[in-house]
Amino acid sequence: MDFPKKLKGILFDLDGTLIKSMEFHYEAWKAAMADFGVVITGDDYYPLEGMNTLEIAKKFCREHGLEESHSHTIVKKKEQYYLNSGLSNFYEGVDELITSFYSKGILLGIVTASDYQSMQKLMPASFLSKFKTIIDGKQTSRGKPFPDPYLKGLENLGITKEECVVIENAPLGVKSAKNAGIYCVGICSTVSKEKLREADLVIENISKLITLMI
Repeated sequence: MDFPKKLKGILFDLDGTLIKSMEFHYEAWKAAMADFGVVITGDDYYPLEGMNTLEIAKKFCREHGLEESHSHTIVKKKEQYYLNSGLSNFYEGVDELITSFYSKGILLGIVTASDYQSMQKLMPASFLSKFKTIIDGKQTSRGKPFPDPYLKGLENLGITKEECVVIENAPLGVKSAKNAGIYCVGICSTVSKEKLREADLVIENISKLITLMI
């Protein structure tokens, strides 16, 4: 797929793309599952990056012999453990990148499985205000890798898929973007280039977007 001839909007994944948070999400999941006597590893969690939080909890319950009715409690515990970390460190160049796109009138959106209320508590309001739309894991019935989250993002930006680019770091997120028919740039911040092979373009880090798209 070719890069849009007339770029009007960009939809960003959040965790692992804009902010260095995946390790803290993993630690929060470990703690929440440990409360139910379950031990999970990175191999259990990282391949699920981008999946709806509740669906992750249900999957862990099924795989470890817990009733799925526990999944809502697990999600609440996980979110609280994550909030307690109090961390939302941006990748190098992110603030400059977003400010530049915003100043040029490009419409911006975030499409994430994370909870919007958690984002508000951990991220500067001045940063979030630059995004016309923020789609969290509760706004679509199906999450990544289904196309629904990115289609919702397109709808809220008021643009077509031919006028948009998605920036993702996770295989499930790339699948979601491609299932929505949108040009996707994969960033090797948390996984190898090989695992992002379905993306239209793969780059080493998000700072490379400055020279690529500005």
